Amino acid sequence: MKKKANFIKIYIKNEDHKLNFPPIPFFMTTTIISIAKRIYLLTKKKQNNDIDVQEVLNDLVKILKELKNYPPFELVTVESENTLIIIKTK
Repeated sequence: MKKKANFIKIYIKNEDHKLNFPPIPFFMTTTIISIAKRIYLLTKKKQNNDIDVQEVLNDLVKILKELKNYPPFELVTVESENTLIIIKTK
């Protein structure tokens, strides 16, 4: 049985900087999102937004929970002329 992912890892590099964030445990990311949802509810103003922030955050939690069921893999790689962003599970 293959090892399941427990972390999400973000790496950003451009001409001037390299940001190699330490791996963030999935439980911590879902906790941060839960806090963000509460803060949003407390500070939200009545606006006609096309985007339902609560729904987006809920979907993000579902995605993170699902990622835990798979072995580590590279989720996203974005490369432009001078910037590289890699998001992967670990």
